[in-house]
Amino acid sequence: MAHQSPFDVILAQMSLQPQVRGSGATAAGTGIDMQGWDGIAFLVTHGTSDAASVALSTQESTDNSTWAASSVTATITALAGTAAETSILDLYKPTNRYVRPLLTIGTATTGTLVSVTAFQYRRTGRAPVTQVVSQLAKFVEN
Repeated sequence: MAHQSPFDVILAQMSLQPQVRGSGATAAGTGIDMQGWDGIAFLVTHGTSDAASVALSTQESTDNSTWAASSVTATITALAGTAAETSILDLYKPTNRYVRPLLTIGTATTGTLVSVTAFQYRRTGRAPVTQVVSQLAKFVEN
């Protein structure tokens, strides 16, 4: 049986390198080309901080240079405080070809270590070639 991995249909890449950001700072990740992909999930990780919030939103662009807030998703706010945390924002079928994450750090007295990893994915509706007939029937039903 051939090896099956989620990464047959997922591309993981760093969109915002780990960095320390101060109170009220914003940081935009690199633009990601969504051509041929159905969606993208941004995984934001932040270290221990006294920041009031760490907000993640998305922006879209037609040309990878002029950016505007995404119209199909809302901002999520990671719970802040003393613990390090991870949050995910999933953007399915963005309106424009390019997307990027935008982080905003709330009021803080110390810097916050943050990073964002992007996971592009496909939902093609095609089952792997190694699926047996009973699995294929279940896949089509879902």
